[in-house]
Amino acid sequence: GTNVTLTATPLTGSTFAGWSGACTGTGSCTVAMTEARNVVATFSGAGGITGSASPNPVNVMMASTISVDVKDGAGNTVPFNTPVTFSTGFPGYFTGNGASSPTSPSTVYTNVSGQTWIYFSSDTVGTANITASAPNCTPRIIPIEIVDPNADARIQLSVGYQGSNSGGTTYSVQAFVT
Repeated sequence: GTNVTLTATPLTGSTFAGWSGACTGTGSCTVAMTEARNVVATFSGAGGITGSASPNPVNVMMASTISVDVKDGAGNTVPFNTPVTFSTGFPGYFTGNGASSPTSPSTVYTNVSGQTWIYFSSDTVGTANITASAPNCTPRIIPIEIVDPNADARIQLSVGYQGSNSGGTTYSVQAFVT
């Protein structure tokens, strides 16, 4: 078979940690292709993702915009069209900015400034922990509080009525304040 030589080139700010599979060590890797081979290159010193959600908290069935900024290990902007995947175990939907899927996970791509965004909405009250991840970057968890604006505004009023024909019957009225 043909010999294939692999050389690991880390992104700026990252380091090559070594090979596994058909190669070991940290130098270049030469593989004799006499059959299918598996080689894994491991890197460390990953870049970072910063992000926020707005509005936060957000009302049920309303969208919160999750915005992220992706940098390599040296703090430089990642290349244009770097994929950023958003995922969560919380029930809800991802939309906007060319989202690959309305359900988790969903992928969008960075602009020339290394930034991207996606909408998230849910009909479930609670905390949606959204994980943003990109190649060679440490994932970032962005929590979003999903609230029901009417949950604490409900009041119940009891009204009593006495008249000559009512016999002291009490009527109950439920009111919702919005």
